[in-house]
Amino acid sequence: LSRGRWGLTQEGKYTLTRTLANNHMVAFSTKLGVALWGDSEVVFRDTIKDTVHLCLTSIPYFGVTRSYRKSVTSSCPEDMERLKQEHIDFLLRIFEPICNRLAPGGSLAINLSNDTVVPGACGERSDFLEDFTYALRKKLGLKLMDRIVWHAPDKPPRGYQVTHKRTHLTSKYEPILW
Repeated sequence: LSRGRWGLTQEGKYTLTRTLANNHMVAFSTKLGVALWGDSEVVFRDTIKDTVHLCLTSIPYFGVTRSYRKSVTSSCPEDMERLKQEHIDFLLRIFEPICNRLAPGGSLAINLSNDTVVPGACGERSDFLEDFTYALRKKLGLKLMDRIVWHAPDKPPRGYQVTHKRTHLTSKYEPILW
């Protein structure tokens, strides 16, 4: 590949590459803006000095092992409530420096899963989305403009609740909070 072009390697397709602490890089840029890869707390605190008009992002998913977070599972409802609140607090720390850079009238759009926090094996949907939406308003002063549906008709059904027990209708969409 020529300089300035990205290519997906077989190794990179299946693993999340860690970045060194306090490092970040430009994933791509256009006349309209730039996409960065790195620690949002560092980037929005130390690197970006201008105001941001739009930040479109996806959250680190709870219960999924990644380089930034360990997988957590529990069948105890009290543990899940505590872990859910810890995850919300973790996300608020990530979004605070982003919100501090938003221009007046700027937007933050957050792609979430319907099952970011799965409460147990009973099949009920998590109420994480509602609790997180409320926390964004209460703690960071954000106002909910809309909920946008990210529809992925080719997304394979995942999870026992969709594929085996049939207690959920679909997993082919995810909400985006704007």
